[in-house]
Amino acid sequence: MLSPFHGPNTMDYSAYALLPRVSPSKSISPSLKSASPTVKRLFKKPSKFSLRRRQPSTSTSSSQTYGSIITSPLASPSKRVDPSEQPPTPPRSPAKENEEFESLLSSAVQELQEDYVSGARQMADSSLSNLASLIEAAADTARDREELWGMSARVAWELCGARPSMGAAITSVLLRSLNAIAQLWDTETTTASTAKTPTELARIAGYRIEQTLHERKDAGLRLGQHFSTYIRENILNVRPSPTTIPIPYNPTLEANRDGRTKHDTRRVHILTLSNSSTIRGAIQSLITTLSTAYLPPSYSPPSANPALLITVLESRPRCEGADMASQILNAISSTHSFLEGRVKLRVAPDCAVGSIMSPHGLQNPGFGGVNEDEDEDENEDVPVDILLLGADKISAKGDVSNKVGSLAAALCARHLSPNTQIIVASDTDKIAPPTHLLHSADSPKPSESASQVERVQHEHHPSEELSATWHKKSRESLGRAERDGTVQVHGEWFEWVPKEYIDVYVTDKGVLDREGVEEVALEVAELSRKIFGE
Repeated sequence: MLSPFHGPNTMDYSAYALLPRVSPSKSISPSLKSASPTVKRLFKKPSKFSLRRRQPSTSTSSSQTYGSIITSPLASPSKRVDPSEQPPTPPRSPAKENEEFESLLSSAVQELQEDYVSGARQMADSSLSNLASLIEAAADTARDREELWGMSARVAWELCGARPSMGAAITSVLLRSLNAIAQLWDTETTTASTAKTPTELARIAGYRIEQTLHERKDAGLRLGQHFSTYIRENILNVRPSPTTIPIPYNPTLEANRDGRTKHDTRRVHILTLSNSSTIRGAIQSLITTLSTAYLPPSYSPPSANPALLITVLESRPRCEGADMASQILNAISSTHSFLEGRVKLRVAPDCAVGSIMSPHGLQNPGFGGVNEDEDEDENEDVPVDILLLGADKISAKGDVSNKVGSLAAALCARHLSPNTQIIVASDTDKIAPPTHLLHSADSPKPSESASQVERVQHEHHPSEELSATWHKKSRESLGRAERDGTVQVHGEWFEWVPKEYIDVYVTDKGVLDREGVEEVALEVAELSRKIFGE
């Protein structure tokens, strides 16, 4: 298989030189001063993609032109055909507007801008599905592969800029998907007896995107497995030997063996917040692990199955944390009902994070008689073992953007509970490329560092989201004061946690340190240059 960016039978993918991202409230208005000729032809008007009616071919030749390179399946794959020997290309007909494509693209961008429920991973999946639909729509009027590629790249560009706070995951997923599509198209170009039509190429792209969506589900499962392994080996210090076999937890067997059904000697306390599908998956994987004790043939030690306490901050103003606690509880009830006495959930207000982290703050909620034979004090403090954070975006240096409240939790963990490990669970798709390697308006000025620029993007929400729970009189009086400029209501729901507060990053590719995060970021930057151009 040829590289998608090199070789005589490949098109110039970087010709689609994309332009600066804008805020979600504005449309894309590209500047064509430094754009390539291909882009100038494709972008005749801001935010409008000019499409021309495809003309029926009158030639019997199966040659296909991609950029300035002409390939012919009749010639040897290594033979280059001199463009000067080819007959002149007849002028093309006036442009035709693809109304369906423009409407679908506008709807896809708006969908991302108005979605305040889904997490970054879910938005990335949605963007992938929209990419498939838009490539199919683009094939209706694209005359050839080059135009179809340009339209596909434009879709990716506009979707990437629709929600800057979630843009890292969307960008990485779309770039990797387009790269895989390019490889498949190159394979078809070199092996097919005739050039593929845009409709056929769109069908190939749809197939590859469907594959990518399945692969992403597998990636989520891998992340959960890596998280469970990390907890077992680094928090519980349980490292199965090569002869260890997994034994499903059996209460009857345990009762017969030692006269007790409670066979753990410690607890694991996890503090988390917001509602992240990645966090839910990691916790559910850990719960599944708790239902399977890695016991040696002698069925000891019994401590392989600890009790689990999960404290979830409610995550104002939308209280997504309460939603996540409910979803975790439902998962336990439906798939691990016998663990209900071993897994406890606690929902706490955001403002209680200091008390939860302090040595004498949160008290034992009771585990249904765990270790009662040791005459355990029911008011014994339960220290937090893990602060588990999700991520909407991870900078190339390792800083993490997540729901507001994450920074306060990290600060409390470091200063009030220094033994607490701060773990970020995230797909590698959420790792953003270094800003100084992107050619856009967001690139840093000479006096700015890349890290500073990566952390500039903010997302402001209407004040009604915060004031909805206020007393009516307070809401009305403060609302009037806000309108006349006397009072401001905080409307930023994302904040950055500096890399210095994070111990490890658990991802679908394993446990990463800061150097590992930066390596992934550079890979994404390279893809961005190849797909979107210099």
